[in-house]
Amino acid sequence: NKVVGAMQVSDEPALRQRLAGLGYQPLHVETARRSLHLDPPTASGAPTAGAGSALTADEGSLARGLYQLHIAFRAGMPAYQAVTTVATQIHHADLRRVLTEIGLGVQQGQSLAAQMERYPRIFSRGDVGMIRAAELGGFLPEAFGYLARQHEEDHKTSRRLRIWQWFFHSQVLGLFLLLPCAVWL
Repeated sequence: NKVVGAMQVSDEPALRQRLAGLGYQPLHVETARRSLHLDPPTASGAPTAGAGSALTADEGSLARGLYQLHIAFRAGMPAYQAVTTVATQIHHADLRRVLTEIGLGVQQGQSLAAQMERYPRIFSRGDVGMIRAAELGGFLPEAFGYLARQHEEDHKTSRRLRIWQWFFHSQVLGLFLLLPCAVWL
């Protein structure tokens, strides 16, 4: 499969080395005429919090999206193709938008981790760190699989806690409703 994209590097040998590390083989290389940054870094080097920093997703939707990314990477899809394909399959609007924007950043040569870091309300620092290590170590399918399982467990736990919260609140409410009756008698 051919993938067209852009990447910011110092020279062509660095580009070829980076692409080989990501599992790509360049067929044609051109020098870009404009800057490729989506969000310029701050003085500290961290990405700026753009409009995407306010987007959120529930644990269940995130777990399903991460699992789909796990499957896509395990199938051998290149990063851009994997992210954009999964984005079309996501029902949660904010998560679909985030994956689409991450896909654009990856197409422009930025790492998945750098793009995920732009959405702190969706991806935790641990999620970003895991993907950063996986990109460098070459174990992205396993990392996405681990994150999907972790977020699914978090989702199940929060659902179980909601039942107990409802039970506790109903008991407290019942106590306060009965208390005035007991005082009145």
